Amino acid sequence: MLMVGVAALLPSLAGPALVGAAPPLRHQHFTPPREPLVLTRTLVRGLRDGRQIVVRRSYAVEFVALDDGYRVNGQLLETTVEAPPRLAALAEIERKRPDEGTFPIELDRDGRIRSGPHRTPADAPVAEAALTQTRAMIATSGLTGADQREADHQLGQLAAAAGAGGQWPADLFTCASGERQERRAIALPDGEQGEVIVSIRAEGPIEGGLNSSVVRTVTTVVAGSTRVSSEAWNITRR
Repeated sequence: MLMVGVAALLPSLAGPALVGAAPPLRHQHFTPPREPLVLTRTLVRGLRDGRQIVVRRSYAVEFVALDDGYRVNGQLLETTVEAPPRLAALAEIERKRPDEGTFPIELDRDGRIRSGPHRTPADAPVAEAALTQTRAMIATSGLTGADQREADHQLGQLAAAAGAGGQWPADLFTCASGERQERRAIALPDGEQGEVIVSIRAEGPIEGGLNSSVVRTVTTVVAGSTRVSSEAWNITRR
């Protein structure tokens, strides 16, 4: 099922939210715009046959100043899903998913995420519930037996590798422009070994030190097979 709805459902496992050593902030004072903005998150997942699934969600967001930081409020505006025809049933499930739990996001005074989609291992029970829910979705999706088995296999691999790319970067709104990269080994449920290469590229800033674009690319190499997935966050004015 190819890592899209599941990737959005699963909290990340343990591990750093942003690859590499965190660079110094560009601004002493994080002062995001007061007017409403649009945050668009785009997930691209490569499939075994070379095709892709693309899920794009746009949110109306606003930054509200708190005594010790900021709160980011958000409301889902639109969801689009692009997938091969054989995955139409699952694409429709993902398109209709209400996307609960993404907002609000709390930031510290420097604009770093301290609670929200940047999660910790304490969320493991939520991850297990997400796995159960997703398996139930697969069972009622209308897929053939072979496709259901493939979906469940992909789900197991995703759960094992979730720490490589599931979290929102802690400094999503403030990371320095440029690119950095990290490599890490992964162990899969079937005993195979693999490697994950995670790179993050940031562009900006716009007013107040807010990034206009952050792209995280995850390259997974398992048993000689390479898949490339990406996740992008873009902020524009409404």
